[in-house]
Amino acid sequence: MFDGDSLRHFITQATWVTVNDYEGKMLTERTGWDAAEISSKVKGLVITLGAHGCEVWQDRQKTLVAPVKPTAVVDPTGCGDAWRSALLFGLDQGWDLVRCAELGNKMGALKIASRGPQNYALK
Repeated sequence: MFDGDSLRHFITQATWVTVNDYEGKMLTERTGWDAAEISSKVKGLVITLGAHGCEVWQDRQKTLVAPVKPTAVVDPTGCGDAWRSALLFGLDQGWDLVRCAELGNKMGALKIASRGPQNYALK
């Protein structure tokens, strides 16, 4: 939907960038910036990798945050929203980005084990 110039402009105005692996590939292709370069322009970049956890990029350095194994894989609908809600919660609490991502991975694992986008319970 946006060209490289627009995306580069959006990134320079952002504080945080979070994308899934597909969006991350599109973002780097269109901007011409790799993940390290994007992370140098914001406080942090997170690339979610589904069952493989996520990458947290800060100041050109990558930290791989381990996945959380779900009790069952039932329905992925809403997993991204659950993940991002944890990120926003953690940021609001003043947590560091890796801790936020760890909670996000836990929320994604809880969500995927339930059918429907909002039918999961926090345990």
